[in-house]
Amino acid sequence: MRASYFLEVDRGTMPVKQANLRDSSIYKKLVIYYDAWRRKRHTELFGFRNFRVLFVTGRRERTDNMLVVSKRIAGGDGSRLSLFGEKDVVLDGNILGSPWTDGRGERLRLID
Repeated sequence: MRASYFLEVDRGTMPVKQANLRDSSIYKKLVIYYDAWRRKRHTELFGFRNFRVLFVTGRRERTDNMLVVSKRIAGGDGSRLSLFGEKDVVLDGNILGSPWTDGRGERLRLID
């Protein structure tokens, strides 16, 4: 089975949430990715049927803040579209087998 991913490596310089969507933020990125997925722009532009977005952060606190805003997307239920992990965990040499947290707070691995 083929899987497609977008990778976002967070340096901690962009705010997680802004007062409005005109300004850059992680929340704005999440909304844009979700909207692109909902409109099937990935199929139209790249030809693949589905995708996920991997957010790699520097620390657990930042990941937790991203999870809070992610849960506001998709009717407050969160989104399984985005996966979050800290660089010292997911970039340990086995990015596919490392634990990730989806937008609903559930832990998973890309492959077992």
